[in-house]
Amino acid sequence: MISFRIIIFSVILISSFLLFSKNIRKIINLIKLGKSDNRLNNKNKRLKNVISIAFLQSKILNDKKAGLIHIIIFWGFLTLLFTVIESIIQGFSPTFSFNFLGYFFSVITFLTDLFCISIIIACLIALSRRFIFKIPRLQGDYSEQKDAIIVISLILIIVISLIINISYSEILFPKNYSKHFIDNLIKINNIKNASLIYSVSWWIHIVSILIFLNYLPFSKHLHILFAIPNVFFSNQSHKSLNNIDFDDENITNYGANHITDLSWKNILDAYSCTHCGRCTNECPAFKSGMKLDPRELMVKIRENSNENSKSLTGEDLKQQLPFLETYDNNKLWECTTCGACMEVCPVNIEHIPSIIDFRRNQIMMESDFPAELQSVFENLENNSNPWAFSMDSKLDWAKDIKVNLCKDIENFDVLFWVGCAGAFDEKAKNTSKAMIKILEKANINYAILGTEEKCNGDIARRCGNEYLADSMIKDNIETLNKYQFNSIVTTCPHCYNTFKNEYPNFGYSKNIVHHTEFINDLLITKKLIPTQKINFNITYHDSCYLSRYNDITKPPREILKFINNGDFVETNQYSKNNLCCGAGGGNIFLEHKNHEKINNIRTKELVATNCDTIALNCPFCNIMLNDSIKELNITSINTSDIAELVAKAL
Repeated sequence: MISFRIIIFSVILISSFLLFSKNIRKIINLIKLGKSDNRLNNKNKRLKNVISIAFLQSKILNDKKAGLIHIIIFWGFLTLLFTVIESIIQGFSPTFSFNFLGYFFSVITFLTDLFCISIIIACLIALSRRFIFKIPRLQGDYSEQKDAIIVISLILIIVISLIINISYSEILFPKNYSKHFIDNLIKINNIKNASLIYSVSWWIHIVSILIFLNYLPFSKHLHILFAIPNVFFSNQSHKSLNNIDFDDENITNYGANHITDLSWKNILDAYSCTHCGRCTNECPAFKSGMKLDPRELMVKIRENSNENSKSLTGEDLKQQLPFLETYDNNKLWECTTCGACMEVCPVNIEHIPSIIDFRRNQIMMESDFPAELQSVFENLENNSNPWAFSMDSKLDWAKDIKVNLCKDIENFDVLFWVGCAGAFDEKAKNTSKAMIKILEKANINYAILGTEEKCNGDIARRCGNEYLADSMIKDNIETLNKYQFNSIVTTCPHCYNTFKNEYPNFGYSKNIVHHTEFINDLLITKKLIPTQKINFNITYHDSCYLSRYNDITKPPREILKFINNGDFVETNQYSKNNLCCGAGGGNIFLEHKNHEKINNIRTKELVATNCDTIALNCPFCNIMLNDSIKELNITSINTSDIAELVAKAL
């Protein structure tokens, strides 16, 4: 005969799982309404990311204190899943135990004890960091703080009730259990009440688990379920953006204004967000006092999706509340597309593609964008560069030196892509001349496009003017296809990233080399032999598009150590953890008010090294840092591209 206890437990268990599955299905259906996006390529790499990032928590450990707390709770819960299953089965058979698994059961018993204690300590530390020490990135609004208290409290109740239940289980069913060392922490004075305490602790344990489970879909802790798939499907695709087929007459809306305009992965990002604030903490715009908050963006996307959940079916899709009516779109233009948010995100959320899609909508559908960009777009369209310089003056920088032009040479090995800044900015012109000297000294068979070279499209694309970028990219590909060569070398990380990661999506693929890689290889192979060493105390600024986007951090440093007799000093933020100069995403042309400039913040960090030279690898960084040096009246330090330093050593 089935006992009343089993009937009650069965009803509660089935009801809980049905409610849970209903809420999760609802979220999955919302995610599926996003645009298609193939995320099943490179499966081996994706699985490696899951192991490294999701299970081994490699990115979380960048913040060692918080990372250790999270790892304890994460691995503790994975271990306790074994005990949870055992507890559920005990709802039907109280004497059930996995002790028939022998040695494995003994190991699980030990780990269960170990993690129970560790989880309690970790939860108490987590609460103190949020409510006593008040770590800034953990301070959210009331609902977020309430959510943290509820979840951590439930975890504590689950673990403490488990400890009590295990201890009294061994009193009642001694043959079914391995000895838990945690029993010594509980003093059992009244054996007569053992059965009652066992039952009460078991019910508290099970009910707490089911409450926790059904609270997840409404909590930021939903990432417990969605983080692993989000890591698997992530591309870290700030390197390249999705294309728009402007020949497709079925596309009537460009960019994103509604949740369903985003890809399903962008929506999954929002439901996978842990609200940990690491992205916001590293965002250069937020650091400088601007309003952009990457975490808030994910929260708002999720909230908008939830608000529209009733209308996101069939014809009702047309009735959905536009996202940009619930979000201050001025914040979109504060993003420098530096990738810091994506680099530190522990679950590989892709903030930048969503921001760019919202920008695309504002530009191509609403014509609502910062006034400063109007002249930039006009210059790109009319002059093929973001400034008001005519194409006829594209070669003026080389008036006093001899250069090889593609149209004059039948065969050449290397195309030196000068770039807009390299042709028109005074500091960057020196870098271009230094590169010509290096190419000549190393006897490289090179050529440049000269007046045939147009902007690569990065500025228009990252600002959101995809139509203009599409046109410029296709024009450049048509020009490049006229010539036969093996490699493109460029001094601009933005050009480098665009050619390497975005042009292949338009059907053009070529070996792309950044000039720091190229020069380093020349030095290693002794095709380039410096005749002297320079004597500067140097600090190095990593550009975002070279370090974070393309993981090129060693070659520039190897060059500097090879040619320099002076000291080499790193800043507090370097390599892929570098602080942006503030130029990317079109911000080099924008004037944001009422905050400290990003380039000034970075310049102060570089000046604090007490070096006399800032070595650079990017013309835009050079422009931004030089502007800061002038604005801050700094005379103790100057900037120099690595190519210029190498040229001096020649």
